[in-house]
Amino acid sequence: MMIVGMKAKRVRLEPELELVAGEWSGEKRIVMGLKFLRWGWQLVLTGKIISADSCRVRRPTALRLIALPKAAALN
Repeated sequence: MMIVGMKAKRVRLEPELELVAGEWSGEKRIVMGLKFLRWGWQLVLTGKIISADSCRVRRPTALRLIALPKAAALN
């Protein structure tokens, strides 16, 4: 493949990522990539926690039975 007058890119990014990181140096891409990995896992984990919490049916605190009264336990 021969490109005349233009330098071929060695790496292609997704279009949305190209808009954000197109002008970043290699060093900055590494630093930001590591941050995005860490942030991505935090988002996945917190998303799972929030999803699990939203599926649970919670009764209001006033309606929760904490302990049976002693008289009711004897009947």
